[in-house]
Amino acid sequence: LDGFALYHLPAIDAYCYAAECAHQKGGMTALSPGDISILQTHASALQPLMRTMDGLFVNAQEACFLTQADDIYYALKVLTQTYRFGAVTDGARGAFVFRDGSYIFEPSIHPTLPVIDTNGAGDNFVGGFLFGMLNGLPLQQAAQLGHACAGAVITQFGARLPAHHTFSAILKHPVYRDWE
Repeated sequence: LDGFALYHLPAIDAYCYAAECAHQKGGMTALSPGDISILQTHASALQPLMRTMDGLFVNAQEACFLTQADDIYYALKVLTQTYRFGAVTDGARGAFVFRDGSYIFEPSIHPTLPVIDTNGAGDNFVGGFLFGMLNGLPLQQAAQLGHACAGAVITQFGARLPAHHTFSAILKHPVYRDWE
């Protein structure tokens, strides 16, 4: 679930209903707020939704805000005890990824092409990570796939990768020619 839709508050009810349906069918749910302003503006309205989530994808600032922590490691401890899986991204440095109570830090893969536009990096990281996790990749490899997707999108204008950027194409992209 993407947080930007939450600027329209009735979306919270729709998200809660969608999460309930997913859980009834044995599925999992995750939330990516998208921006700290969403968490700050709608904190009380988001609480019921956040209690239903299996996963959470936030940046370091959002993690500390949600857990009322000054320390990213304390925030991680709280988040790994609250959610089954997720990530706390830390910009160009990388991401803390977690699943089932444990976490690792995976440095980002720096593109060899120029960075043009960072819009969409977080969403593409989440997409790659979830794809890897749901397809049985170990936590580190799922994080690397997330970084590859984020790295590919920042070398172009816009937040969406073109249709020809499949995961296998991303891994063959010149940005990652040395990455396997």
